[in-house]
Amino acid sequence: MRITGYATDFYRGYVTATLWANTYDAETEEPLEHGSGEFVPGGLLAMLDEEAERQMFGDSVAFVVAEWADLKDLPAEQSGHDFALTRNGHGSGYWDRGYGDVGERLSKASKAWGDFSLYKDGDSIGPM
Repeated sequence: MRITGYATDFYRGYVTATLWANTYDAETEEPLEHGSGEFVPGGLLAMLDEEAERQMFGDSVAFVVAEWADLKDLPAEQSGHDFALTRNGHGSGYWDRGYGDVGERLSKASKAWGDFSLYKDGDSIGPM
């Protein structure tokens, strides 16, 4: 797969995982309820504001380019998902996929990006 196609698929996995695991209600600061009608991935995706899309796409492309040697043989969408979980310190991600040294390097690289969360405010979702 070419790096551009990989980055696009990586971004899709990253956004999906971020909406699922790192999106909070702006008013209450509580995570969105995954099992309720409030959490509908397609609906939330349509609510992403331009700033969130720009930042998340930029992070995706930059990470893929910087870590291409380790990412190129891994599934792109899953890697985007792992980037979201690992950078935010969830109990899953690159380090627990059985990737060995590659997983350790990607975990360390993801952590260097720091936490990233989204907030839902009315009909819009944007970065913190």
